[in-house]
Amino acid sequence: MITSFKLDNITLNFEGDHTGLGSIDLGHTSIVSMGPHYFPLGELTRFGIYRQSDDFSDVEERSTKISGWTKLIACDRSFGSGATWINFSAEKKRDEIWLQASFENGKGEDPFAFVFFVKAEEIKISDKRYVKGALTSFQGTQQSVDIISNGDIATLALQFKTPMQIIPLAGGDFFWGADFLIAFEIHDLEKKYLWSLAKSV
Repeated sequence: MITSFKLDNITLNFEGDHTGLGSIDLGHTSIVSMGPHYFPLGELTRFGIYRQSDDFSDVEERSTKISGWTKLIACDRSFGSGATWINFSAEKKRDEIWLQASFENGKGEDPFAFVFFVKAEEIKISDKRYVKGALTSFQGTQQSVDIISNGDIATLALQFKTPMQIIPLAGGDFFWGADFLIAFEIHDLEKKYLWSLAKSV
């Protein structure tokens, strides 16, 4: 059984095998899973973390923040851990959630992204809209994404520049019922990667 750490509507996992780092429930919209994903995107054998331990002394829990360490899965096989470690945190600041990832790497590995599997009716970038189940996708650089369902809007903004992809998914039982995959490419393991997530009132 996977040990989960909860902070209001945020659930984080630091153990598992091909497990996501957690989920965020935003009501009509949600991030059903998130975590590192080696390319090509959409192959779940290349998604997730690997950690099997009963010791979670490295996980910090405060009233507004959870943070901890885990390893990425091995990119070259369907089980076990690779050499890259991730420190991931979720913090509530007023009406926003701040997510931060930093990495430590022992050797070179395949390129990867940090992905969010999103449940929503549509995604809006600038003046372009992408609806669930559509065949059109997005690839480029953008600083924020609006996630929309039933009139609710949650904005996912990144505090760094990197290529991003948005891929509509089939929904149903695949990918935890997600409608979209939003991927941010990770190229520099020396950087800290920071996202904010806020619902529009």
